[in-house]
Amino acid sequence: MTPASIEQELREQIAQLQKELRDPADYLARKGVRNTIVFFGSARIKPPAETQAVMDRLHCEFRGMVMKDREEWDELDRASHEHYMSRFYAGAESLAGELAHWSRATFASDEQHLVTTGGGPGIMEAANKGASQAGQPTIGINIEIPTEQRPNPYITPGLSLHFETFPMRKFWLMYFARALVIFPGGIGTLDEFFEIYTLMKTRKAKRYIPIVLFGREYWQELINFETMVRFGTLDRGSLDFFRYCDEVDEAYDFITRAILRDHERNGS
Repeated sequence: MTPASIEQELREQIAQLQKELRDPADYLARKGVRNTIVFFGSARIKPPAETQAVMDRLHCEFRGMVMKDREEWDELDRASHEHYMSRFYAGAESLAGELAHWSRATFASDEQHLVTTGGGPGIMEAANKGASQAGQPTIGINIEIPTEQRPNPYITPGLSLHFETFPMRKFWLMYFARALVIFPGGIGTLDEFFEIYTLMKTRKAKRYIPIVLFGREYWQELINFETMVRFGTLDRGSLDFFRYCDEVDEAYDFITRAILRDHERNGS
């Protein structure tokens, strides 16, 4: 690339970042958004009814058969795994619904804590669905990527935002956040968690944000923080910035109490 083309590309990127910083600020201010509870998690996790239907079909097909074909075993194994993981879809939907009911009952209309997601399928869809069915507006902050990311149908019309850049998308996912719920997910979920975790640890976040890692078995097997503590690359106190939860009621109690303490302390 020539110096002129590099300069032009930088100008275009800066202009896009400025646009995605300025426009959502104006738009969300007009919508009255001040507080959010953000759900992260895999776009690949499916609803329980969908995975159960697949399991029922396979059991009917394979009943009485001696399965010798490796592909048949692989198909059944995949279906069993997807059905096991679908419990997290149910958990996200239930937790989002309970938090939406709590927010409506606890705060004035201009202080509602709106369930917000990355706007796609899977865990994001489940959380938007739960909040929507509880009668609360719910936000989707989407981005165009080659696979998986399409706006789900449970985002409130007028509250679906589209981004071209990841930095600005993550900025707006974080900006109004008063709590984070992080369900099992892949690289994107890890990226979001570690950026927020770093901001909290380095005191660069504006305020304390309670973080739930939902699904202790998944998270502890995926990220062994105790190894980091043992080798001295992480101090044990840093483990206090998040909490593992396996039950909806446990996560609900932790989040609502933390938000109320912060609300009393800061008056907003």
